[in-house]
Amino acid sequence: RRSVGGSVKIDRLMSATVDFHPFPHPKMVTLSGSWANERRMRIHPLEQGKVSIDSLRGTSSHQHNPFCAITTSAEADNLETTGDVW
Repeated sequence: RRSVGGSVKIDRLMSATVDFHPFPHPKMVTLSGSWANERRMRIHPLEQGKVSIDSLRGTSSHQHNPFCAITTSAEADNLETTGDVW
């Protein structure tokens, strides 16, 4: 919705397409979990194709958090302290 000054405020975003410059060995980080094991980090190689992060319940919960990040970090243990993340 448009606000004062010509800027645009996005209240809800249901889908997006983002283009990156090529970089070696990109990885996608997602979060999954279960009761008492929430937000377990999963790291997948990012390859060409369609990626969908969704829940069959239609809502986020302790079992599914609709989150993803793209990283160039080589080590999962260093993900929070080194490398670029988008």
